[in-house]
Amino acid sequence: MNLIKWFLGLFKSKKPKDYPILTMKWVDLKTNLGNWGLELMLKDKFVPDATISYTYEKVWATIIPYLTYPADLYIAELDVDCDDYSKWASANSSKDFRLSGCLQCWGDTPLGFHAFNLVITGDNTFKLFESNAGFEFAGKLFNAGDNGYLPSSWK
Repeated sequence: MNLIKWFLGLFKSKKPKDYPILTMKWVDLKTNLGNWGLELMLKDKFVPDATISYTYEKVWATIIPYLTYPADLYIAELDVDCDDYSKWASANSSKDFRLSGCLQCWGDTPLGFHAFNLVITGDNTFKLFESNAGFEFAGKLFNAGDNGYLPSSWK
């Protein structure tokens, strides 16, 4: 995908505007993801927000394409790699959509240890997505285990 066309397309497309924003306490998020076996990568005393904002899966599905970036941004020699894509998606979710429930996530994949994203979809539910458009299933929500993605940690 041409990088300029992708960038200009962001201004022409219709981002979702009216959607429900739900919240949960940080401690509940930590407990819920811990129950799924996911380790928090932050120090126990560090709480970035008192609450986490998220939305329903069907709304996330309309937002995720805006959090998926062209593969040609990946430049290993400049240390622009999977964790940068994951970080951009997480930051832009908060900035553009006021949803802090898009988290950076790390785990095993068919290509080895990898960074990707996790979105909160309910009180005790989440989905994963790949934010690098170079992957066949990028920009779409999927369950842990699908596409060989096994999350192990998050922040």
